[in-house]
Amino acid sequence: MEPFKPGQTLGPYEVIELLGEGAMARVYKVRHRETEELFAVKVLMHLRGDLVDRLLQEGRVQSRLSHPNIVAVVEIIQVDGLPALVMEYIRGRSLEAVLREKGPLPWKIAGPLFAQICAGVEAAHAAEVLHRDLKPGNILLEPGPHGYVPKIADFGIAKVLAEGEAREGRTRARVKLGTPGYMAPEQWADSASVDARADLFALGVILYELLAGCLPYEGSGASQLLKAIWDGRFVPLIERVPSVPESVSVAVSRAIQAEPPHRFDDVTTFRTAIFSGMPVEPPPPRPVDPDSEEAEGPPRRAGCVLGAIVFGVVVLPLLVMFGIYQAERFMRSSAGGASGASATP
Repeated sequence: MEPFKPGQTLGPYEVIELLGEGAMARVYKVRHRETEELFAVKVLMHLRGDLVDRLLQEGRVQSRLSHPNIVAVVEIIQVDGLPALVMEYIRGRSLEAVLREKGPLPWKIAGPLFAQICAGVEAAHAAEVLHRDLKPGNILLEPGPHGYVPKIADFGIAKVLAEGEAREGRTRARVKLGTPGYMAPEQWADSASVDARADLFALGVILYELLAGCLPYEGSGASQLLKAIWDGRFVPLIERVPSVPESVSVAVSRAIQAEPPHRFDDVTTFRTAIFSGMPVEPPPPRPVDPDSEEAEGPPRRAGCVLGAIVFGVVVLPLLVMFGIYQAERFMRSSAGGASGASATP
């Protein structure tokens, strides 16, 4: 489908300009022809059943999440036979664009922003919705009288926990959905089985990136990245940014642990630990391979053995099954960001 031009109409809306384009959708700034109110419209570029399903799910989920830190969906319209989402228009840019331009943010700026991001995720979890693709590219910054207001966008791969809804009808078991670098390791193995602690992991990574300007875990390919996560190979935040409160660094280290039981139980507890200065139990030490040169003393604890077993028996075979090449190509593809909403459904 060719891009719409300024002046063309999408139902009751008139196109003003193209805001952004991703691999699967375009986002336009539009004006309602009667009320003259500004909105953003997300339009699919391809007629594919899986993409249509994801866009419709995104619309249904976001339309019921009424919160100042979540992009509101106003309605779903038809554009040339394809569904399109009409959303509130966000005048600012994505958090990803800001980080790319300005680099890491000081705690006095990053802290208030992150508190609001947590509030949006908490509201989604309270409504029994897991985002599963939290990252700076899916967080938009709306200028306000007291600073920027972060708005979480793109619930296209959200998981709905409430009974009576199509809980996992659109997410097959043993399918990987999300963005490497921000995905918890259990999400690599099976996106359908994750709980709120997967979003918690992503939030920990986001806060680390906000303050340090880089991701905590690194790897030249998907398998190396996942192994770094399972091995717990990251530089503590306070070593990269000495000015960060130690309690924040410890809380982040706990949030980005590979094994869900080693993280906080929920986002609220994580947020409270960060902003109240309450003592946080340090995460367990990084497991060491008994055959490596750095192994000393008694064998690793049972929890570490369990992590190694899960990696070797469950995660690694799944990576082979779905193909390392596909995962690496997914890492290299750009998510695409735009004011108003992410352009990637």
